[in-house]
Amino acid sequence: MSHSLQCQLNILKLKNLQSFHHLPGEVLFIRCYISIGSGKRFRIETQEFPFQSFIDSVSSSKPIKELLKKHNIVFELRVRKPKSLCSKFFAKSKLLGRAEVGWMDVLHNNGSSMEKWISFVMAPRFSADEKPPALLVRMAARVTGETKKRPLERHECDCESCQWVGSEEDVFLAATAALDVVRGL
Repeated sequence: MSHSLQCQLNILKLKNLQSFHHLPGEVLFIRCYISIGSGKRFRIETQEFPFQSFIDSVSSSKPIKELLKKHNIVFELRVRKPKSLCSKFFAKSKLLGRAEVGWMDVLHNNGSSMEKWISFVMAPRFSADEKPPALLVRMAARVTGETKKRPLERHECDCESCQWVGSEEDVFLAATAALDVVRGL
């Protein structure tokens, strides 16, 4: 029997940014990694706030539940120079802090959304005297029953400012990686 894992993630607010006033001309953004097993992960990046993503993956129920017990959703607070024509492909970002949420914490809500403040563990080069930045996220995840093939869909963020677009290709990539996990178990 095939099951579907559906996850919805909204980044609502970022606070305690006093430590970063010394980064003029640089852009703060969030990078999110969602583990899909076998050392593979799905990467989503914000361009600016707010940020919303939807991920759908299909697999058998036992491997999905085992995967969720072992892995977390990882959020990274990063900084980079604004993109210019020359640096469009070469702009590197710097890690400022990292935070994690366990999949099982999200699943315990049985598909209803959960809002949670997550504090970042800051990189060593930042002062421990100030409160670390915190991220307010709304998450929902559920494992559904038997799935049917669906027509191609396109998911877009409704905020009209972050330019994030998720296509059926993104879902196919996540589903393919999840199948690799199942075959590896």
